Amino acid sequence: MYEVTLLTALAGAFIVLIISPGLNFLVITQLSFSQSRQQGICAGLGVASGSILWALLAATGLGLVFQQLPWLQPALQLLGGA
Repeated sequence: MYEVTLLTALAGAFIVLIISPGLNFLVITQLSFSQSRQQGICAGLGVASGSILWALLAATGLGLVFQQLPWLQPALQLLGGA
């Protein structure tokens, strides 16, 4: 019974985090209102493509590559601005 209560609490916290707007949402909205709809669409596509790229890199085991080539992680961070 304890597990159900814990999972329910975690699910509730997770849902709150998912539905709250993040920085990406705020930037895209700000660009759409202050610049143009086209700027907002471009920003949204940029955020989406960056998210897809990072997910693909993580799924292919980028951590193993970083272990073999330690210089690669700082180079990618410098190029990505992270």
